[in-house]
Amino acid sequence: MPDQDKHSRTEKPTVRRKKDARREGQVARTPELVTWLVIMSGTFLAQYTVKTAYVSVDKLWYKVGDAISRPSITTDIAVAEQGGKDVLSCLARPSSRLWPWPC
Repeated sequence: MPDQDKHSRTEKPTVRRKKDARREGQVARTPELVTWLVIMSGTFLAQYTVKTAYVSVDKLWYKVGDAISRPSITTDIAVAEQGGKDVLSCLARPSSRLWPWPC
């Protein structure tokens, strides 16, 4: 029996043997699955972050144009403050906009 190939077995494993194998940690694992999940989630997160950053920079350029056409210190500070907030919101918390519940 030991010299038989494992593919030549005719009987399927019983429920008890499957349960025992799971308990002992003998389960089929795919190490690439975790890698693919990380790559996919990173791709979607990067896409969302870039899209959000593009919209923020687009709005900021319009505000910069207004600040240049009508210069004042309060307008300049407001534009710089908004730009800083946009950068921080795009980089520090991109995932908080994807899920409605707090982390």
